[in-house]
Amino acid sequence: MTRIKTEWLVIRTNKDMAVYTQVVEASELNDALNLAEENFDWERQAYFYENSWDNYYELLTEFGLGDVDLLPDDIQAFEKTEDE
Repeated sequence: MTRIKTEWLVIRTNKDMAVYTQVVEASELNDALNLAEENFDWERQAYFYENSWDNYYELLTEFGLGDVDLLPDDIQAFEKTEDE
């Protein structure tokens, strides 16, 4: 059975803890991570960009997430939760 593609929020950090985000459509976690790496269309979420942290937290809320634990040189993907 093929899973339907849904939106995933992919969050990447570098060694200096700069946060980058990307939204992709995929049917599973590994596909979401691979698509994000292939596309490399990251939006930087850093303190020196106006409203960027607000945008980051809006993305977390949109995907039904609370605060996310971030680690240096990490990549994570979260499937968008649907309101029932």
